[in-house]
Amino acid sequence: MKNFLLTIAAVTMAFSLSAQNCSDLFISEYIEGDSQNKGVEIYNPTANPISLSGYTLVRFSNGDVYPTDELDLSYVDSVQEVQPYDVVVVVNGQTVENDYGVVDPELYDMADIAGQGEYGLDPNYFNGNDAVAILKNDNLVDLLGKIGEDPGEGWTDADSLDYVAGEYYWLSWTSNHTLIRQATVQQGVTSNPTAFNPAEQWDSLPQNVWQYLGYHECECDPNYDGYPDYYDYTGIGDFSAAPAKTKMAVYPNPAKVNGQVRIMGAENIVSVKVYNILGSLVKTYPIDNKSGNIVIETSGLGKGMYLMRVAFDNLTENTQQLIIE
Repeated sequence: MKNFLLTIAAVTMAFSLSAQNCSDLFISEYIEGDSQNKGVEIYNPTANPISLSGYTLVRFSNGDVYPTDELDLSYVDSVQEVQPYDVVVVVNGQTVENDYGVVDPELYDMADIAGQGEYGLDPNYFNGNDAVAILKNDNLVDLLGKIGEDPGEGWTDADSLDYVAGEYYWLSWTSNHTLIRQATVQQGVTSNPTAFNPAEQWDSLPQNVWQYLGYHECECDPNYDGYPDYYDYTGIGDFSAAPAKTKMAVYPNPAKVNGQVRIMGAENIVSVKVYNILGSLVKTYPIDNKSGNIVIETSGLGKGMYLMRVAFDNLTENTQQLIIE
């Protein structure tokens, strides 16, 4: 990548590829754990093996428009291609103790390709505010994040927040989480987005969950059964992964202290739970008469930002930010 010089305009216009569904590699899982427990899973959505020659994994640190680290994905002699509907797992190679810790041996043993354990040569030193990309001959094949943007702690699905920091740190999806690409995604992101909302293509699991590494479920695969295994994950109690969301609308939002909020859903609502910015449950609204159109009282909720989790009778859930002012 000696000649790989980027400007923000070039990121958007000059080095993107025109992609077709189920035609090229993309990132299928992202591990942003504690210490040096970082890694990505890369999926082949095609019916043929794909050679790793020419592919690199790169990191853009803290809003940089120049790659901070790059890893030639074909540097391991024993891993030269990705089989059809299969994956390769790439993890941090930091096995020698330093001030920032080492990669967990369990995660390291799951790797097909380990980074070289050296800054500049191992993009798996990323944190939640670093964009991570796959390039092929310096062309963008897939991207997680937004190149040229430092989102603070990380990127979030909260539209009202451009910078996640301070008391809102916990809203970051890309830090302290495992992200799994939704099965409906059939190609990578091949141009720098205007805004990056991880919820559009990714599902979130807690930090240091890597039990789903090593395989990916995708609609490109003719054997896909329509129900990814991680939907059954229950390791975080109430915050378990769920199948597809049911559409809903919430208004007014922002709402007033001691006011009312109307929730309208495409299915009957069975429960509403409200969490504070620390992730603690502060109020539960049991629903006696199931309906897709309900009104809840905001009494007991002080001014601030909350997350409202709504469960529906079709066994799906939806979560939306609620602001009380």
